Amino acid sequence: GSASRLRSGESKVRILVPQYRKAILRCGSILTNLFLMFHTYVIQSTTSGILYIGQTNNLHDRIHRHNTNRNKWTKNKGPWVLIFSLAFESRAEAMALETKLKSFKNREYLLVWIEQQNNPTA
Repeated sequence: GSASRLRSGESKVRILVPQYRKAILRCGSILTNLFLMFHTYVIQSTTSGILYIGQTNNLHDRIHRHNTNRNKWTKNKGPWVLIFSLAFESRAEAMALETKLKSFKNREYLLVWIEQQNNPTA
């Protein structure tokens, strides 16, 4: 009915976390900033040990795409498992870390760096 129609400038959003529903509805325009995160990630092939570094705003979907051969570089080299991810508020931050990790050029150095991130006191 007419109650479900959207006014100009409104968007239909499904609130998945009930306890935050009222706060989210009051915040309106910051909704995308509240839930949209950008991730830098490293995945590893369980068959060959190859590492792949990337960034995305939907980590679950991105890993699924790697594992269903919908990425040219990782196609037929999986299955892939996530060994590292870090979330950022902006794509620029995620891209900066992706660039840094790709600049290592040394697999062992990258794995040591990941281990240090996962165990900061070690």
